[in-house]
Amino acid sequence: MKELRQRPQGVKFIKELRQRPQGVKFINKIKNLRIHDEPDLFRRQLMGLEGSFATHYWAVVKRLLNNGIIFEGRERQGAKDIVNSSLNYAYGVLYSHVLNAVLKAGLNPMAGFLHSYQPQKPVLIYDMIEEFRPMVADRAILTLLRRGERIEQEDDGLLATESRKKIAKAVHGRMSGEVDFYGRKRTIETVIREQAVNVKKHISGAYRYRPFLSRW
Repeated sequence: MKELRQRPQGVKFIKELRQRPQGVKFINKIKNLRIHDEPDLFRRQLMGLEGSFATHYWAVVKRLLNNGIIFEGRERQGAKDIVNSSLNYAYGVLYSHVLNAVLKAGLNPMAGFLHSYQPQKPVLIYDMIEEFRPMVADRAILTLLRRGERIEQEDDGLLATESRKKIAKAVHGRMSGEVDFYGRKRTIETVIREQAVNVKKHISGAYRYRPFLSRW
């Protein structure tokens, strides 16, 4: 939000949010959810709220981008624009680190919590990466684009080699940065490894899992 306040349209947008606090409404809806006897029903309700909140999240990201950068919203597979292509690649870099942490902790990446079982899909990685995507990948890409860094694509729409290297370096830079993790200073990379171990402890009943929380 600090970056948002530094731009006139950002200040206006924050005032709009305060007058119509959609984010607070979504948070309250999540708090009011109850884990039912049917886990699939709970998942569907929570994922539905996540999708609604994501619309507002990406609207804020769009306002933070410099003029001239086209971003109409998140697009995953087959993305051709610079923003989505960069985000997708950054998520891929982060994904590999989360997967490595999960495997080292001795967890089964195919058994998730929020994301339901899908054959041949590492749904636990999809669950765990959510804690780190905004702080690591989104921040890395937003910083590159706001600085005017040149991100190029090939004729087929894929990112150019040098651009992929630049994005990977930015993501790794974010991961090596220190954050406060429940009163302790840790690099984000260390937090990812610790959280994978904490999931294992939670499953065994030896620890109550606490999510990694961060601020922009």
